[in-house]
Amino acid sequence: MFCVGTPVLDNPLILQYILLHFQDDPSKYDNALTEIINLNHSFADVETACALKRYYAQLLMMKNRFPMEEGDPIKVLFCWYDRAMDIAHSATYDDIGFELACVMYNIGAVHASIAVNEARESEDSIKNAFMHYQYAAWPLQYLRDKMNASKYASVDFDKELLTFFVNVLLGQAQECLLEKSLIDHRSNLVVARLAIHLRDRYQECLRHLENSNLCDYVSSQKYKVGWPF
Repeated sequence: MFCVGTPVLDNPLILQYILLHFQDDPSKYDNALTEIINLNHSFADVETACALKRYYAQLLMMKNRFPMEEGDPIKVLFCWYDRAMDIAHSATYDDIGFELACVMYNIGAVHASIAVNEARESEDSIKNAFMHYQYAAWPLQYLRDKMNASKYASVDFDKELLTFFVNVLLGQAQECLLEKSLIDHRSNLVVARLAIHLRDRYQECLRHLENSNLCDYVSSQKYKVGWPF
């Protein structure tokens, strides 16, 4: 999981672009830029997940209004740190696409952390975990399939690794369904079918891990620091 760095969204080039392109007073947008920066949090709770989603939406609007991708006139440095590394290692790109990819990744990571922290000892807790495991899987699927994040130098954006994450998260969600069926005293047939589906899901995770080059990385102690499951 990445640890957030502060994007320099008060870059003079952005302010100059507002003045020249939109012919407006840049100082009018100081509070708006500050608000966008403050949306970027690093705690694993529902409030943070919501803030990250608002931040992502604001970044998309900025991307549509300002030329901030790699090679564009406005160069804003976005810097993120990898928490799983023994030595603090930053990745920095002057590309708003990198910031969008990192934020999307962290949306998934935050939802996964919320789900893992559920005790799952009550019906409500099981439902909450089930919901957040699914919420965690979708951002990683989107990151893998739609955002071309693998072009950035981070193993976390590797498509094979993201696929493994998605499978594990959906497996955990399926496990919540199985637990709920036991609490509800569902029929043996229903419980058995859910258990078989869960077994197949985890076997798929294992096959994917064994058929890729991810085994050493995922099992490393450094990596366990980064992801809760």
